[in-house]
Amino acid sequence: MPKIELPVIVTPTRVELGLRCYRRHALADIVQRARYYSPSLEFGSVIHAGAAAWWQFGALDRALGAVSDEWQKRFELNPQVSQKDLSLELAKAMIEHYSKHASMRGPFELEPGDWQFVTVEDRLLVPLLGGYKLSFQTDRVVYNKSNAHLVIIDTKTGARLDKRWERQWGTSLQMKLYKAGAAKAYDFDVDQVDVIVEGILKDVPSKIVYAPCPDWSEGLLNEAVRQAIHIAARDELLIAGMPNLPRDISVIEREALIDTPHNYMSCFEYGVECPFYRLCTAEPEERVAILHAEYFEIKEEESAY
Repeated sequence: MPKIELPVIVTPTRVELGLRCYRRHALADIVQRARYYSPSLEFGSVIHAGAAAWWQFGALDRALGAVSDEWQKRFELNPQVSQKDLSLELAKAMIEHYSKHASMRGPFELEPGDWQFVTVEDRLLVPLLGGYKLSFQTDRVVYNKSNAHLVIIDTKTGARLDKRWERQWGTSLQMKLYKAGAAKAYDFDVDQVDVIVEGILKDVPSKIVYAPCPDWSEGLLNEAVRQAIHIAARDELLIAGMPNLPRDISVIEREALIDTPHNYMSCFEYGVECPFYRLCTAEPEERVAILHAEYFEIKEEESAY
């Protein structure tokens, strides 16, 4: 269902998409339409489910059970999703490897102290200037009580975990917003916050790579927050037109399709056609009809923040 609630809530990934191409963000994240399912994203959800169960229960059978359940939900019960180059056996093999080699605290395995879990797969909501909110889900957060060290670990699956993969996180807006948001979300003593990207290789044998994000300055983190506020303000303009008065979805759809800024340099990112390319290349007066005829509504559980 369309996300037309006020006050506006943004997430790090939606802010990133809004900055790359606002029209794509408006159609995918607010109007909530899609033309196809991404097998890669669906498979990532399967692996996330297994990793979360591993940390929650510490039992391989529970982790593999979570993988099977999520696979059934994402693939077996949804024949629209292609299974090319993906399988339940691959997912289970990756989680088996993960259970043996993953570290609770990533690259800080040798740091002494009283380490404890804060959350696993928890969603945080923090306020932003302008009355907006930032929502983000952390895969796991651990805390060293001995030296007030908070570590946020975000798990990603990848076909390649090389140096190029590691370098991308140095400028990641998503990771900057995780760090900025976490500083506001917890009310216990925190002297140091680290954000770590945990890469799981999509292959057999799998492998795990830990990529620490830079120790960004306060200025760089504040810049990331301002980016989130910028997208939230633009979302509010699309949703409401006027403060505190959401518009009819038909008005929002039409404006999203015709009057939103868009980026033609983003139509074929990573060599893949944008799902809304069909709309942006159609005559403006034909776009609403095409949206309704060729795009399906994303279910709430598929589009959760």
